[in-house]
Amino acid sequence: MPATISARTAALTVALASATVLGTLVLPAAATAAPTTTAVTASTAAEDIERPQGTVGPLKTDASRSRLSASPSAALPAGAPITRSAVIARAKTWADAKVPYSMNDYLDGYRTDCSGLVSMAWNLGTNAWTGNLDTYATRITKSELKKGDMLLFHNPSNPTSGSHVVLFERWTDSSKTSYVGIEQTPPHAVRRTIPYAYFNNSGSYVPYRYKNIIEDVTATRDHDYTGDLKDDLLGVDSTGTLRLYSGNGSSGVNFTREVGGGWTGMDKVAAADFNGDGDGDLVATKKTTGELFLYIGNGEGGFKSTSEIGHGWTGIEQLAAGDFTGDGKADIVAVNKTDATLHLYTGNGSGVTHTKQIGSGWSKMTNLAAGDFNGDNRADVIATREDTGSLLLYPGTSGGGIGSGIEIGTSFNVMSHLTLTDINSDGRADVVAINRNSGDLFLYTSKSNSLNSGTAIGHGWNTFKHLI
Repeated sequence: MPATISARTAALTVALASATVLGTLVLPAAATAAPTTTAVTASTAAEDIERPQGTVGPLKTDASRSRLSASPSAALPAGAPITRSAVIARAKTWADAKVPYSMNDYLDGYRTDCSGLVSMAWNLGTNAWTGNLDTYATRITKSELKKGDMLLFHNPSNPTSGSHVVLFERWTDSSKTSYVGIEQTPPHAVRRTIPYAYFNNSGSYVPYRYKNIIEDVTATRDHDYTGDLKDDLLGVDSTGTLRLYSGNGSSGVNFTREVGGGWTGMDKVAAADFNGDGDGDLVATKKTTGELFLYIGNGEGGFKSTSEIGHGWTGIEQLAAGDFTGDGKADIVAVNKTDATLHLYTGNGSGVTHTKQIGSGWSKMTNLAAGDFNGDNRADVIATREDTGSLLLYPGTSGGGIGSGIEIGTSFNVMSHLTLTDINSDGRADVVAINRNSGDLFLYTSKSNSLNSGTAIGHGWNTFKHLI
């Protein structure tokens, strides 16, 4: 059996402007860049500016005063409870559109100044200002900050031009010395890295939590690499380039960008949320040495750290990843080459440890994949019986095991590179695979214990080495 360790090598931080090199594996700077909402860093000097804001008022319904057309974020009932992820998603619509800063213009009925952005993100149904935003919120401490909270600076000596508010998204690292924030500031709305609590007047910013904010519903998003609560797909092409295909939440994926190169040296690859932060991570074995690497996703389509978490994995025939133990952290299941036994490696958030054998007789099984196929919040296993073409589902059981195989598909011996990812966002992982004959990418949506008919969602995929 392969030897495993937890965080055997210190995490190698993947910086936004540098590459990570692990043996022959190279992740260039582009691997950490998001296509539209990258958190950028601004200079301190540029932040010593005035941001005049308008006064308290109702939503502006006069279309002639709105500079831009309404965004999709405007459709929720005003003042209703709102999840943290929904708050951030609403705020990102302004950052993505680079909505111009103004105290006189409106978008979605909200004034396009700093307090207007927070009013919109919280879905207040009215235009607040820094002088009364605290009445919609509860004061909290720095350590309590979570996504969707705000950092408020109201300056009584200069309330309209000397005050500001920022929406908190997440800490950049465990030191909590900087965070990703979304704010409306000249010349336009921006999402960027900010030193805590702010560039200037730092000691005057106070953390607050919206009274109607609610926690996100816990859901398995092993393949959500972009942080939009929609599962995505990663693929390694014939050149060893890792490519991101963002899911549309309904019926397919669209190419977004290249994530990194040098993946020809990696053998078995699987995706799951290993550290329990809601973002998809990857594990992969290095073909020549058998080292197992963990890549922690940054929620923006790239990876923020890489570490070696095991060695001796050349003895593994196949592997897949998912939360089999129900602790919110992904585990690995793997087939041993020598005796075709299936084993569970329990994850602790930063590594995996061999736990037990959970199956035998896997010599004829290929296309091993894992995910919550039946929607019971526990990872299941699927695999193809190569001699018959049957696609079998092995439901996950309590304690990290799997049940007996159930046939959910036939003629799957013509399909390759199976993976499980919830493309249609119904809470059940779907089967995605490549037809060896046509090169088409097929989606088979889950019916809990069976499959819907396959639909081609892409062409020219026959040169891909991995689907993740």
